[in-house]
Amino acid sequence: LGLKVYNYESEREIKGVLLSRCWISNNTADLINASIEELIRLKYVLPAFSTLERLVVSTKHEINEKIYRKFFWRVPKEQRLLLTGTLHKTIDQHKTIFNQKKSLPKSPTLQHFKDYIQHLDWLNEFGDFQSIIKDIPLSKIFGFAEEAKNLDASELKDFTERKQVTYIICII
Repeated sequence: LGLKVYNYESEREIKGVLLSRCWISNNTADLINASIEELIRLKYVLPAFSTLERLVVSTKHEINEKIYRKFFWRVPKEQRLLLTGTLHKTIDQHKTIFNQKKSLPKSPTLQHFKDYIQHLDWLNEFGDFQSIIKDIPLSKIFGFAEEAKNLDASELKDFTERKQVTYIICII
């Protein structure tokens, strides 16, 4: 069959494939499948699933950290404080602003439309993020936004400030 043993060389080749794919996708299963396809194409014996999973998770973490740093340093400090401030309650609030504002749209009534316009005005107070997200693939931005939607403020507060800023920008 002419199969080659999985070794450091093959892991380096797969890491190269993952480095480019992780900029586009955040889905671990898709990245593992891409790794398997590449190993088959290069005629390597497949390693244990846990080996591929470890490689995918570490590569994904490496790329995501680069993106978090990129977002963080592109956002002025005052704006970062405004964004992360949405994760904290004030004395008169029952919910954080982050948890309040990520709610789904309501039925199409005039009052709900006015609420939506008010929500849009509030979002615009954060500024324009186009220059911040300009070279980040939309699939990555939507992926981070989806993850952020599934978190509440108390969970997001456990993340690094870089990751918090990234997730909040993506959800906006």
